[in-house]
Amino acid sequence: MKEIHFSDTVLGLYLDGNRRAYQPGDTLSGAYHVEGLKTDEPCKVEISIVWFTEGQGDEDLAVHHFERINMAERPEIDLRRPQRFSAVLPSSPLSYQGLIVKIHWCVRLRLYLPRGKELFREVPFQLGSVPAARSMAQAKTTETVPESNDGGEMAEGRRQTMAERKRGKGESGQTADVSG
Repeated sequence: MKEIHFSDTVLGLYLDGNRRAYQPGDTLSGAYHVEGLKTDEPCKVEISIVWFTEGQGDEDLAVHHFERINMAERPEIDLRRPQRFSAVLPSSPLSYQGLIVKIHWCVRLRLYLPRGKELFREVPFQLGSVPAARSMAQAKTTETVPESNDGGEMAEGRRQTMAERKRGKGESGQTADVSG
């Protein structure tokens, strides 16, 4: 369980099964609780599922799921007991760790207290399985290059690295025709 402490107030937020990876269409569910609040202290609680971008250019934020409880209107709710939430996740945008922009998803719990005080807790998760971007230096780009067998016919292709292509050499050190 993830918790944040502020003086005597504790925000607890967790995802069912402690999952951190989901696919589009999956149901994300969990619970939250608040400890240390005075029962007569008016507050509002929000639970939301959001995505946001980070990186170059304008940063975006969008809310996929949102629930708000005004405790003055719902005094029967005891925030010390786990409050459940769930939502079906959308098909996009998928989480992405790019070099220029990143897309993050999280569940966010906010507690609004009197006199403008606000506490929040976020639990990040991944939506989809898009591989992280790699810089050109990290990428090992390969290309299938046909080779000739002893009879002069084309045999199965093999992988050739960028360095081999630049040198014009194949695995055996012989010149390979990569002109396509």
